[in-house]
Amino acid sequence: ITLQNQGLLARQRGDLDRAARLYKEALKRFQTMNAEGSIMRTCNLLGIVERQAGRQAAARGWHEKARELAHRRGDMQMLGGVAQNLGIVAQQEGEAARQAGDEPLARLKFQEAVQLSQESLSVWEQTNNRHREADACNNLGWLYLLLSKGSAEPAEVLARAEEHAHRAVEIYESLGIISRE
Repeated sequence: ITLQNQGLLARQRGDLDRAARLYKEALKRFQTMNAEGSIMRTCNLLGIVERQAGRQAAARGWHEKARELAHRRGDMQMLGGVAQNLGIVAQQEGEAARQAGDEPLARLKFQEAVQLSQESLSVWEQTNNRHREADACNNLGWLYLLLSKGSAEPAEVLARAEEHAHRAVEIYESLGIISRE
């Protein structure tokens, strides 16, 4: 756990390579202890670090491993979080594809991100996690905005973006996180 915490500190300082090394060392130790929950959480943390370092393929692999363990354990909170993290990876892959001029791949990745964010939203609704529900709605609004570019039905896609953005604001307001004043 100390190695994992040191990894968190390294990540917060922006030393992503050190964070990854610390997480991998923690992972080895959790594996020798057969501590599946800790393994699952560490895999997810490794995914976050790899994503922040711009290594999307590695991030996807770590998040998928965490997702597999979460399914096996029936851990709904982790399933929701990992789905959101995988959605962020897909979104970043889509943005990179768009910048490279590959619009078909960009749209495919954005659609994957929408599916994963909807999966995450479903978990937060089921577990009554209102803050994470609002975050997922906010993210879906942004993803639909990204999908509206070049869409055959841009008004319909933008309406979905606005619907999710409004829902996020309503939840944030009900939680006292933001106000219209």
